Amino acid sequence: MYLEILDGDTVSFLGEDVPLIEREEVIRVRLADGSVEDRSVTVQEVPHHGPLMPAESLGLPLPLNISIRWTGFQARSVARAFYELEEAQSFEAFRGALDHYFTGGMHWLYADVSGAIGYSSFTSIPVREVLDPDAPPITLLPGDGGYEWLPAEGGPDPFLTLTRDEVPWTTSAPDGFLASANNDPVGQTDDNDPFNDPAYLSAIFDLGTRVQAPARQLSALINDGGVSLEELGMVQLNTLSRPAERLLPYLSQAATRRPDLVDAQMAEALALLEAWDYTCGVEAVEPSLFHAWLAVLIRDMLGDEGGGLVGDLLLAELDARLVIVALKMVTHFLEVTEADLDGIQSGELPFPSATGDDYFDDRRTDVVETRDELLLQSLRRALDELAPIMASHGADPDDLDTWRWGLWHTMQLVDPAEALVPEASSARLPKPGGLYTVDVADYVLARDGALSASLDVDNAPSNRFLFEMDPAGVRGLMALPGGFSEHPGDPHHNDLWAEYINGQYRPVPFAAEEVEASAESVLTWAQGAVSPG
Repeated sequence: MYLEILDGDTVSFLGEDVPLIEREEVIRVRLADGSVEDRSVTVQEVPHHGPLMPAESLGLPLPLNISIRWTGFQARSVARAFYELEEAQSFEAFRGALDHYFTGGMHWLYADVSGAIGYSSFTSIPVREVLDPDAPPITLLPGDGGYEWLPAEGGPDPFLTLTRDEVPWTTSAPDGFLASANNDPVGQTDDNDPFNDPAYLSAIFDLGTRVQAPARQLSALINDGGVSLEELGMVQLNTLSRPAERLLPYLSQAATRRPDLVDAQMAEALALLEAWDYTCGVEAVEPSLFHAWLAVLIRDMLGDEGGGLVGDLLLAELDARLVIVALKMVTHFLEVTEADLDGIQSGELPFPSATGDDYFDDRRTDVVETRDELLLQSLRRALDELAPIMASHGADPDDLDTWRWGLWHTMQLVDPAEALVPEASSARLPKPGGLYTVDVADYVLARDGALSASLDVDNAPSNRFLFEMDPAGVRGLMALPGGFSEHPGDPHHNDLWAEYINGQYRPVPFAAEEVEASAESVLTWAQGAVSPG
């Protein structure tokens, strides 16, 4: 994304004014009465970068001229990649097929009936002329030059890209399995510097908690003799909260050191959390207590930074992507102060941050708050904020045992057609899982600086598939959110929704004869139209 310097119908680039390219796009729009209307839209394009985003579509307080450059804008098709994947008979053929997949980085896993497994994430990744930590590729780059993709001489793209061996791949599985969950696959960000490796891949990955849990499960199952297809399904449905596992011991330690700060309700909440197995089932109350405390802890610990601007501007709407960054900070400072906490709190040792600032202290007050005070006061505030929310969902605000996760944490598939077709959207159901669990169920933790009244899940697995590569025939299981039909009112529009939420799977007919045997209806192609036959 480039921030362009616009002057009329030109942009500034390498000291020169470069004219924009304009073209008309016609979009066919169906109106409420069923008729179709052609609407013309003028698209402006920066020749060396790509199209300008319409400023009004960005929703920013200031008008910015932002262009988008994307490797997928090249005139090529990914159809060849999928065709060759269908035909691949070896890992090398599988990798060769992915040479034609260039529109987005994805994790691809390979398995065959001989027992071989492999991994590749190949996509078209440009080589940049500079990697500037002050203007990394994940932020807005200056559009007037100096941050371009290196040009290529020949080849399918006009820009230089990483070779297939520079993009992560492997066929080695010393532990007997390969697992990926949007995590950093090669440890490029382990040292907090994504710019000092031979090739730049990205600076943002998942925390790694979603891949750590299946690694544990799979290792245990392998040690016990092997993994069945059904057991593999339980790995996909894992709801263990790794953040809770890492952070809650610090809360317990604080309560032990400062019992004077623990009232009766806090003691009840602490007892529940200390006995918790860290899984986020819809009937459990502990996930409600933990996720509320986590949101308030982040707000209390970091909200005073920048004179309170961090809390007012960044943490007012606390979504799962922002929590990835905040959670790393919270965990880091809890860990690095653990060994020397007494010396730090007495003032004998400096706070171990680069600036020397004490992140546990609320700098908006005259007193210096301690780490234990921060942790326990955040719990007290979380319980106070959560009580009326739980009451609004039918729980007893004075009885923690009624604060079930499934009351607060729910999911619905919302279809825009609902305005005209009521059955287009799914039912709203309690959703297992939580932030960064394997069975992920992310949501916005806080709105307008307070806990969200409802935790509406906005990120969950788009599908679940399991396959066993048996020489006698591939066996598969699947779960889809919703159903196979996109037509509201069709029996198969949302018929798999409850099964998906409840962690149920259906068999996948894989071979042609299995598909034909299980067919309910057939669509035939006749003279340019598809009709049931």
